[in-house]
Amino acid sequence: GGGPVGEGVLEDYAYCALAALEAYSHTGRYLDWGVEVAGAMVDRFLDQGGFRDVERPDPVLKTPHYPVADTPNYSGNALAILACDLLHYATGIRKFRDAAERALKALAGKLARLGPSAAGLAIALDAHLAEPPRTVVVGSAEELLRAALAAYRPLHVVMPVASGWDYPEPSIKAMLAGPKPAAYVCAWGACSMPISDPGRLGEAVRKFRREAYRLE
Repeated sequence: GGGPVGEGVLEDYAYCALAALEAYSHTGRYLDWGVEVAGAMVDRFLDQGGFRDVERPDPVLKTPHYPVADTPNYSGNALAILACDLLHYATGIRKFRDAAERALKALAGKLARLGPSAAGLAIALDAHLAEPPRTVVVGSAEELLRAALAAYRPLHVVMPVASGWDYPEPSIKAMLAGPKPAAYVCAWGACSMPISDPGRLGEAVRKFRREAYRLE
């Protein structure tokens, strides 16, 4: 009937936040909704032990559960931390970065003990320590947006910034003041020069500063 069925658990919030970010990448909309969902997730589920699986622990068991092991889908904490970090890089909202770091510090011991069984959390840690690559698309540029979305790179975030969102990051403000339409590939603290050719953009997404992410 259009209403909720039961109470949302951690994975519900995390998947919705990630879905909102994906929808934003394709449409330029839904980012505000993703921020709202992720904000509620942090406020309702995060405590000193990491992200709990439910908002209120079971009245019988009482001991909160912090999901870390993959099942084989990513655990609730892996999803929540990824959502927080990717939203931080898309919006500049520090609350999400701080939440991800707090959870990772609380769960470091479990990650070390579980090893491959917590691979999702290890990937979330990697995304937290190494800034995920982003492509910022400025102006009305459907071909550039399609090229950015079509090029594969792990944890790549596509940001169409013509949506009116107030981006606090100085580099994005500078991009908005530059030539349009254009796209900029950013990775590991650096951004490319403006790119206006869709073919060149696809190659840049795949290769720009790729060596910085190589494990030694």
